[in-house]
Amino acid sequence: MERTILVFIFLIIFTLPLSAEENTLSAGSDFQISIPHDWVEIPRDVLDQYEIAVQAATGQAQTYEYGYQSTSTVNWFEHPYALVQVKRTGRVPEGQLKKYKKIESGFKEGIQKVEESAGDLLKNMTMGETIYEQDGHILWSAMSMEVAGVGKVKGLIAVKLTEFGVVQFMGYGKEDNFSQHESTYRKMIQSITVSQPDMYKPRLTDNAPTIFGINLGQSLIAGIIGGLIGGVFGLFKYFTRKNPNKKSNPTP
Repeated sequence: MERTILVFIFLIIFTLPLSAEENTLSAGSDFQISIPHDWVEIPRDVLDQYEIAVQAATGQAQTYEYGYQSTSTVNWFEHPYALVQVKRTGRVPEGQLKKYKKIESGFKEGIQKVEESAGDLLKNMTMGETIYEQDGHILWSAMSMEVAGVGKVKGLIAVKLTEFGVVQFMGYGKEDNFSQHESTYRKMIQSITVSQPDMYKPRLTDNAPTIFGINLGQSLIAGIIGGLIGGVFGLFKYFTRKNPNKKSNPTP
């Protein structure tokens, strides 16, 4: 009996830190995600302001359905933060995500479009190695760029397949401390779940020859544009209201 009680107490103590370390949020009916306990969801009105400011500066219209940010920051859109785009553009056969050379070509086209419209705001944009995780149905990639007035920014991009399209997660940070946040971003990505009907289900035809781009080509281009544009923090943080979870000193 004593042993049973001790085991029970141990299990309670062991699980307490886990529940305290993360909060699980529902993103409407799109997905659920677990974020660190010291992170918060970026309000919808702040995301709206950001989208307007970004379009004015880059000429690129992007919609970010959800955003998350550490409470250690003073202003919204100061790193570390993450943005999520939900694209209901139709199911993508996962066989297309294994064609890395063609995927990289789509990324390059997206970068070119951003370079043409962003001018001096964004420079030296590059994409890292692309890896498809078949078990989780996630396409992983990394990016880096130089943002005017901010410096070098790095990002982790994950495209999770669903039956309706994709959920694209993008986590950002300055180069000098991005490595401190990367594991947090990976945990957040791995925690994303969708409802049973929306959960990606592999099919025998997924690896059949297809014309690249019917479902994926334009999505990749739009996705990388959204990923790059989403990294333009710093320039817009003063156009958004202060993070209510952090006090700041008045600007002289």
